[in-house]
Amino acid sequence: MIQKISAKTGASTVKPDEDLRTSEKLQLTKNREHKNEHERDALAAAISAYKELQPLLQKIEKTLEETKNLHLKTKVTRMVICEKTSISTAIEKLTPKTEEIHTQEKPQEQKTPKPADETAKRAARENEELRKQNRKLLKALSKAKARYRKILAKAKKPPEAGKEKKVTESLWEIIRQKEKQTADLKNSNTQANTLLSQLNGKALIKKMENLTWEEYTQKNKALQIEKGDILLVNTPTRNSQKTIEALKEKILIIIHRDSNAKQTQELRSFTLIDAEKLNITETELFAAADKAEIEQEAGNTDALQRIVEDYKRQRTQPDRQTFINRP
Repeated sequence: MIQKISAKTGASTVKPDEDLRTSEKLQLTKNREHKNEHERDALAAAISAYKELQPLLQKIEKTLEETKNLHLKTKVTRMVICEKTSISTAIEKLTPKTEEIHTQEKPQEQKTPKPADETAKRAARENEELRKQNRKLLKALSKAKARYRKILAKAKKPPEAGKEKKVTESLWEIIRQKEKQTADLKNSNTQANTLLSQLNGKALIKKMENLTWEEYTQKNKALQIEKGDILLVNTPTRNSQKTIEALKEKILIIIHRDSNAKQTQELRSFTLIDAEKLNITETELFAAADKAEIEQEAGNTDALQRIVEDYKRQRTQPDRQTFINRP
């Protein structure tokens, strides 16, 4: 019956992993008016569903406040919950692309920077970081080519008698190594250019292998990690408390490839997203992924984490009663 009503009304269904216990229903409906057990069960189910969706609803409202689109709250909320649309996509669909507003000219007033201005400045900084990395790669490539030419010229000179074979083999081995280094630098340069050209509409992500202090201090020289950055960390379970404390004030989201990350106590200060759920383009130090995908996964992760924490707290409460079978 619930599925039929949902299909007819376009509503989204919220289904808990297991039935609410009687003690949970009593706790949820405490001080709330209801006439009988049926009304109490319905009220408890509604409150439980609202709690599950509350983090997402708060995120929707915060985003609408920042973008000055609070008048779209009802429509955006419906699209995000019922149609599984990301917040940014819903706002984009509901906001006219061009608006012609005719008003009398007024003296210009100084305005405080808008979130959009900050986003543009941040994008400019990220682009500049990639360009710096690109320039470093080009410089290294130029030096490698110069060394290669010197070695090649040396190889063409006639060696001393009796050492011809040994010297030739040694020089050609060096040449092969330099050729490989040159090819690697060319490849890195190409990857950096590709990432830079595809950054429009995507978030720039800074890469680290793990969260040890040695890795952080070494990578931060090139990455210049700042507040609001997103990190891609292969194994965040390898970490130090010093690194965690340094990142707490800067980083909200960590994308990872570590199956044990979400069970690690030290990482609970961050929103963790499995890299398998995103389409990521990578270079040696940077990566890029669709902003809407990251926002959607971050919202899902926050909601799931809240449900798990609520469930754990409820499991520790005394006086548990038996389950009530679903109708």
